Amino acid sequence: MSQKKMFEIKCIDCGNAATVPFKPTVGKPVYCRTCFSKHRSKQRKNFATDYGSPRPKAWVRL
Repeated sequence: MSQKKMFEIKCIDCGNAATVPFKPTVGKPVYCRTCFSKHRSKQRKNFATDYGSPRPKAWVRL
């Protein structure tokens, strides 16, 4: 089994050093595991509030 190449990064939130299994793209934020999970939970909450309730269909006449 081959090892994935790991890349050293500096977390954009806390500044800690970490490693990720992908080559970071210039201009996109990269987070350590702790900060990534914080941002991920915020995204899920926003998605639930934005898309959680059914919206009326535009083509349905009332």
